[in-house]
Amino acid sequence: MGKNKKPVVSIIVPCFNQGKFILETLESVSRQTFTNFECIVVNDGSTDDSLVKMKSFCEDDTRFHYIDKFNEGVSVARNTAIRQSQGKYILPLDADDKIADTYLEKTVAYIEQHPEVKVVCTNTRLFGAKNTDYNLPEYDYNRIICRNVLVCTALYRRKDFDKTPGYNPKMVKGLEDWDFWLTFLNEEDIVHRIDEPLFFYRMKYESRNRNSFKSYARIRRQIWENHKEIYANHFFNPVESDEYQTLINSKEYKIGKKLSPILNMRWCYYLIGFFKRNG
Repeated sequence: MGKNKKPVVSIIVPCFNQGKFILETLESVSRQTFTNFECIVVNDGSTDDSLVKMKSFCEDDTRFHYIDKFNEGVSVARNTAIRQSQGKYILPLDADDKIADTYLEKTVAYIEQHPEVKVVCTNTRLFGAKNTDYNLPEYDYNRIICRNVLVCTALYRRKDFDKTPGYNPKMVKGLEDWDFWLTFLNEEDIVHRIDEPLFFYRMKYESRNRNSFKSYARIRRQIWENHKEIYANHFFNPVESDEYQTLINSKEYKIGKKLSPILNMRWCYYLIGFFKRNG
């Protein structure tokens, strides 16, 4: 990238105590076949060796910059970096996840060729504690008001971000990406998903999002409070809700579904026997 040439993409990496994974994340960015980018890494008050590792990495590649600040949460970290960024497009990336070498090449090419599209994402591959493709349902506005069907790592225009208040600092317990999409997207907006697993989401035995579900009802209530107008004007399909999807995918539900025909048959035999004895 030339000295006075602005980057096309700004990759935003907030980091809180991810020293174990941050280099792996930054290396996936450095391997991009599309090279006209900047990567802004935000040390959000880490108490491990995250800052030391990101500083060393940034010294070796001038496309990488770091911000060191006290801990205020992932939303503030993202907003801080985005407002200092220079790219035409924004790509959020968590400090323990990765992107494929061709992620920028393919997403930038698509959004450049389709100005009507507001967000470009890709399919997801899980890695770490679990290794498999993660098949989210197709994006639909009436679906995303019920549950999040977009990962946080998706490409969008900086000018569209500037029309919003950014990521909500109140969403400190998780789901801030879902809250942001509800702020960022309108019913008429187009989201395109590239049918390749170019985003890699790290699965850990304990994670910020998994812990947040212990207070899930409170977080969902907060999302509703933040977007009352949307929920007042759109039908909330309970079948599309996170709660319903969690229920039908639970082991208990699947076991019960398998047992229900057997239990129903036994109940019928019991009734037949009862009427024979008492008829």
